[in-house]
Amino acid sequence: AEYMGEMMYGLIGQALKATGTKAVPTDYLNFYCLGNRETEEGSTSEGTAEAGSFQERILNTRRSPVYVHSKFFIVDDTYALLGSANINERSMAGSRDSEIAVGGWQPAHVIDEDGNYPRGAVHLFRKSLFAQHTNVVEEVFDDPAAVDCVHRVNEIAEENWETYAGDETVEMESHLLKYPYIIHKNGKLEAKSFFPDAERLAHVYNPHFSAGLQDKLPEGVKRALFG
Repeated sequence: AEYMGEMMYGLIGQALKATGTKAVPTDYLNFYCLGNRETEEGSTSEGTAEAGSFQERILNTRRSPVYVHSKFFIVDDTYALLGSANINERSMAGSRDSEIAVGGWQPAHVIDEDGNYPRGAVHLFRKSLFAQHTNVVEEVFDDPAAVDCVHRVNEIAEENWETYAGDETVEMESHLLKYPYIIHKNGKLEAKSFFPDAERLAHVYNPHFSAGLQDKLPEGVKRALFG
């Protein structure tokens, strides 16, 4: 994933350099994930854990990634596509798993000749998703391609990352997180942090995950996972 991201950011960086613009790659492409933290008072989780165990750490930090198994995109507030297929042999072979996709658009609500975005049901649905993940409704979200919108979403996601990875246990009302990478203007990726609890999660979900296997991972992946 890191190599794919660096390839895409690198292409954008090359294009920006050729034009001489002051824009940066993250003005055009961003990747996010979701996470949650909750206080003991705001949680329904109960029970105790053995001292020094991974479970005790999770009970103390009350922090967990939010796994989204979704294949969904919205294009220019005009077209929405929701499907079940994965980009793998099982979904794409045509002779294995059954898949389905549903697309939707409104002929009366498309980008006009001046490039203005439509304000139909797809637009409202996209804004509802922004509100769900950022916990705010702001006018700047009306145009998702505008640099001001991109900067505002990144600001929220970066603030949420600091909350998610920080020492203080708080009730997170907004769950959009920016991956802990610095994206340089030339498209190079630099890991600035790592996902908390990642190393322990690897051992919990895969007890055969050993230091020997860690050594075989690409350096950038190891930095992102284990610091």
